[in-house]
Amino acid sequence: MQRIITGAVRPAETQAETTLHGRFAVLTGGSSGIGRALAAELVARGTSVLVGSRRKVEGDLQYRTLDLASNASVSEFAAGILASGRSIDVLILNAGVHVPWRRMITRDGHELHWQVNYLSNFLLAHLLLDRCRSSALKQIVYVASEAHRLAAIPAGPLLGFSHRYAKSKEAAITFFLRLQELHPDLRVQIISPGYVDTEIHRHKSRTSARIERAWSRVRSPEEAAREIIRVIELPEAKSVYWDRGNAATPGGRCRDGAHAEALWRESVASLRPVLPDAAPCAMITNHARTWRAFGPAVVQPANVEELAAIVRLAADAGSNVRIVGQRHSYNDTFFSRTSMISIAKMNRVLGLDPDRSTITCEAGITLDEICAYLDERGYALRYCGNHGRQTLAGALATGTHGYGRGGGLMSELVTAVTVMRADGRLVHTSAEHDLRALRLGLGTLGVVVEVSLAVDRSVPCVYHVASMPREEIIARLGELANSHEYLRYWPHPFDDAAMLYLTIDRTTDECVTTRPVRYMGARAGGLEWLGLPWLRMPAVRRLLGRALSISQHELSVVVPFSTSLFVRDGVMQGQSHEMLGRIGRRAFDRHDWLNMELAIPRDRYPEFAQLYKENLPRMSGFIPARPYYACRIVGAAQSVLLGPNFDRDVVFVDIHADPRARTSDPFLRAVEAESIGALSARPHWGKQFFAKCDAIRSVYPASNIEDFLAAKNRFDPGGVFSNDYSRRVLGV
Repeated sequence: MQRIITGAVRPAETQAETTLHGRFAVLTGGSSGIGRALAAELVARGTSVLVGSRRKVEGDLQYRTLDLASNASVSEFAAGILASGRSIDVLILNAGVHVPWRRMITRDGHELHWQVNYLSNFLLAHLLLDRCRSSALKQIVYVASEAHRLAAIPAGPLLGFSHRYAKSKEAAITFFLRLQELHPDLRVQIISPGYVDTEIHRHKSRTSARIERAWSRVRSPEEAAREIIRVIELPEAKSVYWDRGNAATPGGRCRDGAHAEALWRESVASLRPVLPDAAPCAMITNHARTWRAFGPAVVQPANVEELAAIVRLAADAGSNVRIVGQRHSYNDTFFSRTSMISIAKMNRVLGLDPDRSTITCEAGITLDEICAYLDERGYALRYCGNHGRQTLAGALATGTHGYGRGGGLMSELVTAVTVMRADGRLVHTSAEHDLRALRLGLGTLGVVVEVSLAVDRSVPCVYHVASMPREEIIARLGELANSHEYLRYWPHPFDDAAMLYLTIDRTTDECVTTRPVRYMGARAGGLEWLGLPWLRMPAVRRLLGRALSISQHELSVVVPFSTSLFVRDGVMQGQSHEMLGRIGRRAFDRHDWLNMELAIPRDRYPEFAQLYKENLPRMSGFIPARPYYACRIVGAAQSVLLGPNFDRDVVFVDIHADPRARTSDPFLRAVEAESIGALSARPHWGKQFFAKCDAIRSVYPASNIEDFLAAKNRFDPGGVFSNDYSRRVLGV
């Protein structure tokens, strides 16, 4: 064995020329074949190598017994490494089996190929993960096989042992692809070496071997090992999957999120006796399905005690914790690769205080639930987002807003907060220096458990919808904003030259008689549904609007002021062309599109309208994928450090673009960059945006950023509630 190892060294290589010099590698299956050649290459580069295999190896190598057909052996092997305290620079999972003709079951009750080629690698990677992450190189390498593609063949089971082998390799590739996604600090590489002349083929018949050799270029173990080492030594990751030294794409099922989720769940259940702390993982998406990632399954405690236990456990394990509501964000603000918690079961109204005009709720309550409770008692929130299924905690964390002359962020209504820290302790505060940060904390200051909000008495209000030429509304924007308590506007669905605008004004006139409110409803049905595809074409809407003079119609009705006016989808009150209005609204509103929202200083809005027009892609009037935007006027506020309307009146411009259109991404990027750079616009924290920490900090007062960082240090000094999003956009 010693002779073979030293004989593999090439004179041109020196230990000083490789990144592997002085590193520690763990290699499975190093007694023969590719593993033996890999051990030789590593030793030649000055790497300290620990080999795990069933057969003892000789030479300048450390050795521990490892039988991948036994969970106990894998656990014992990992325990020995953990006891040594060493970090693992490169973990190479090379060992595998390909046993023909008969189905074999291991002592642990698993099919042999499944356990050796996949399940034991799942187990070993989990057990040694922290040691890999604490090293200098942080590399995990899995030696795969292109045969994994056979697993997707419908007649695959007829292939017998080859199909069992293919399924095990497909499962392993699926797992390691997701492991890289969950741990971007690691460098995971899945390498298929092709047909290599090793002992793994020794059980095959001569006929099978001849057929395989006929369509595959047979390679030596040494050639395959040098190729694997070359990939390991690349200065930066070029790919996760490699086929014979070239970056490649694995089979479709390996990349399928639902397949990965089911596989992970099954694996965790199978290994529960030896891997009790492993959590299931799932494909996590936002509500619009425009963002997705593979992550830990969301845990849902029933009460504060269970929540505290989960948070403490995650914090002690060094995990980052995020609270997940209804995922109404268009970015990864809610996502953690290690621990996600839903407080949806903590959704009670704790009390309405008429003397203080406040309502106190558990933070898992939805806006719909708050709305219904207040409506029954004659109260309303002054500002509210328009997505009723949002949780209160989620709405506050990202700055969900309504609209209003004197403000607009829901966060502005917060009068007190109870927040859970990383040690599970609850902190209740109504101190303004704390609330200025906690009102919009991006989920990074702790778990918001309870919230008190200011409420208003329900009074009559005039709800008015009309249209105005686009250029006129731009010219009169200041006048309209100052003369109405609530103002929003959006392009007219049936008239390209006009804008629809909505105003709401409350009144204390007791003589005014209100009327019951009818809302549009959430979904189209019947004839509305049939008309939807046609009316999504701008040219069709334009022709119909001219024929019926739709833009001349308006709606004005006196109704009770209610949070429902913001949450529900459009007031309908005997409006002319009511069905067309309903269809037009739905044809225009595309909640499954990419959504970017910018807070433009109100006096700079005409400049924004011009730059938007200049960047808008040219499209046929018969293409329904045309971007559009709606606007809400929000007054300045001083009480929210990270409020996009801090110290300025703004127009929240809510831009939607089709994710399938190739022009959408460059269009959104250009509009955002010009708006931030030229107009000092601030992105909505919960919508899609591309700007990073330095650009975002530059559009807020420096003192606001300093005060928020100080609050972060008070409430979460260990960074337990940080995530990729918070670090990227604010550096916390």
